[in-house]
Amino acid sequence: MTDSASPSTSNAAAALRPPPVWKIFDNPIFLRFCRSRLRAKGLGISLVITLVISGFLYLIFPLTAQRVDAFRDRGADQMISRLEAQGGNREQVRWMKAQRDQIASRQPRTADHYARTALFPLLIVQGIILFVFGTGQVAGGMTAEADEGSVDYQRLAPVTPLTKTL
Repeated sequence: MTDSASPSTSNAAAALRPPPVWKIFDNPIFLRFCRSRLRAKGLGISLVITLVISGFLYLIFPLTAQRVDAFRDRGADQMISRLEAQGGNREQVRWMKAQRDQIASRQPRTADHYARTALFPLLIVQGIILFVFGTGQVAGGMTAEADEGSVDYQRLAPVTPLTKTL
């Protein structure tokens, strides 16, 4: 009698054994929520909005920085030429030219310099996406899971915590 009970208990134990961690796509809970939360339509809309905003920032900030530098240089040249035309003090003109040259030599005016000006605004956009929208997505997902009762189901499922998190 012990021989006939032994195979049935071993089959039941094998059925209750959690799937291995590396077989993440064999987990039906994971597959269900991947299908319900990771839709191509939502990804497409978010991707287009993000690319439009990031592209705008990437193109406008270097152009703005270049125009501000050109405006500053033109303004300094006009001040010096007006001071010379009005017969200003030579020391004052020499000092203004030295200041203009010092500012120009301190800042590199290459294309790389202007391209780097877009990095900080893009970092801000990335932070907004991660911290604001990411937090909202996680909160919405947890609320939906609490309404569906899937958190309780996962707690009762015979799956190891490592498998649940992966």
